[in-house]
Amino acid sequence: MPSAKPTTDCLPSLFVSAAFLICSLSGAAQENSPYSRFGLGDRISGQNILNRAMGGLSVAYSDLQSVNFVNPASYAELKVTTLDVGADFSSRTIRVDNPLRSYTSRYLIPSYLHMGVPLKKKGHWGMSFGLRPVTRINYNLNTRTRLEGIDSVLYNYTGTGGTYQAFIGTGFGTKKIKFGFNAGYTFGNKLYGTRLIFLNDSVPYKKTSASDTTRFGGLFVQGGILYRTHIGGGVHLRLGANGNLQNTMKAVRDISRQTFEFNPSVGTAVIDSVYYSSGDEGRILLPGGY
Repeated sequence: MPSAKPTTDCLPSLFVSAAFLICSLSGAAQENSPYSRFGLGDRISGQNILNRAMGGLSVAYSDLQSVNFVNPASYAELKVTTLDVGADFSSRTIRVDNPLRSYTSRYLIPSYLHMGVPLKKKGHWGMSFGLRPVTRINYNLNTRTRLEGIDSVLYNYTGTGGTYQAFIGTGFGTKKIKFGFNAGYTFGNKLYGTRLIFLNDSVPYKKTSASDTTRFGGLFVQGGILYRTHIGGGVHLRLGANGNLQNTMKAVRDISRQTFEFNPSVGTAVIDSVYYSSGDEGRILLPGGY
C-alpha cells in the first residue's frame, strides 16, 4: 500500500528520508522471492502513488505538485516545491505440493524519494531529482533431496542485491506542448550463493559453498513529451510519450567455490578454496524502449 507526502518545507524531511531510504535498500530481507533470481531481479514499479491509484496511468499525466518520474516532461507543470516519498507493503505466499506446505513473507520498504522544484512560477519549467530502486533480488530457499548411491543432501540457495537509480531531470515548454528528460546513474549488485550439505552422521562429507557476486553501474538517459489540447467545453485531450536509450553498465564479477564447516564460535569457517576468481570485468546491457 503506497503512500506519499507533498510539502513546501522540505529540506529537513529530505535528509531524514534519504537516510531512511538508503539504509532500507539493503535491509529488505523479508521478501524471499525465488523469481528475483532471474536477470537483475524483480522489477519495481516506477510510478508514484497517484499514478498507481489511477490504474497505472502515467505517461500522459501531470499536475502542479506531483513528481511523475515516468514522463519527465511533466516537471514543466510543477508550481509547488514537493517532496514525494513512497512506500510499499507486499505479501507473498509460496506453496509446495509435495509435501504440502506454504511460506508467507511480508515486507514494508521505501519505493521512491523524489524532490520536485518549479523553476519558473508563471511559466512552464521545472526540475526534479531523487533516488529510487529499480529491481530487487532477495531469496533464501532450502530443498532436500537424495543423491543416488550416496546420501540425503540439503541445498540452500540465497540471493540479495538490486538495482537503483539516482537521477536529476528537467521539463520545459509551452501551455500546449512540453519536453523533458532525466539523466543519472544506474548502479547495484547481485550476490548469489549455493550451499550443499550432506545429511549424514557416519561419513564426514565436506560441506561446499559457491558464491557469485557482481557489481555494476552506468549512466542512463530517458526523455518524454506531453501534448495538451482543448476539445470543447471543459474537456481537454492529453497525449504523452516517453522512452529511454540503451543503458550499458560496467560490471565486475567475483566467483568462489569453497569447502566449509560450521564453527560454534565464529560461525562459518572456510576449510579450503577450490576455485576463486576476482575482478572479472564485463558489461550489462539494459535495452532501450519507448
